[in-house]
Amino acid sequence: MEKILIVSDLHGNGPALAAVLGAEPDATRILCLGDLVNYGPDPGECLRWARTAIAPGDIVIGNYDHLALGIDQTVPPGFPEVHPEVLHHTRSRLTPADREYLKSIPLVSQFGVGGQRWQIVHALPSDPVWGLLHPEARPQRWALEVALAGFPEVLLLGHTHRPFVIERGGAVIVNPGSVGRPKDGDPRASYAIWENGQFFLKRVEYRVEETVAGLARVFRGALLDELAGFLRKGGREVFDDEMAA
Repeated sequence: MEKILIVSDLHGNGPALAAVLGAEPDATRILCLGDLVNYGPDPGECLRWARTAIAPGDIVIGNYDHLALGIDQTVPPGFPEVHPEVLHHTRSRLTPADREYLKSIPLVSQFGVGGQRWQIVHALPSDPVWGLLHPEARPQRWALEVALAGFPEVLLLGHTHRPFVIERGGAVIVNPGSVGRPKDGDPRASYAIWENGQFFLKRVEYRVEETVAGLARVFRGALLDELAGFLRKGGREVFDDEMAA
């Protein structure tokens, strides 16, 4: 029986990724919805894992992966600018093989699972890199995204770091949340499982202080405090600010 592990927004957090993989050792397939790097101390570790564990077509590229490559330096209004030190750290850890791998990852992928058509994308079909839509958005807005995707039965996306499962426009839309940088006030790593035709949202505790120690080997002062506080609190304050905007 197939069991699919769905992850997104790892953000270079090796301990969080290890905890998710340890919680689901019997997964037969892994889908990754992008943002392997930036913010966390372990971008290379996350990339090496993706290269060996994820089949081509089962992963899409995210906005912070783009920024790490220097493909697009323009951050749309409403999104926080990436701190230069964070971006420099990530780029300094990317090997030539890492860069080639990131360049090979598509924006969108589509395939069949259990007789259904699935599409995976980091953000939205209308804007695979930066598009942002929360589950409370009007059903018509979600239906438009489903139409732009070609009416798949399942649409998987990440980017918001907020886990949810909703049905809109004839599709099941699933966001597994963030493995490495949750924003919903729960610091545990977030992911999704598909098994027996159903989706399940799951959380697992990981060694947050191990990730913080990794950050402390790279960053100092206010930036370290900001990054560490975000992980310890599950980004609650930032999430509230985004939802109020």
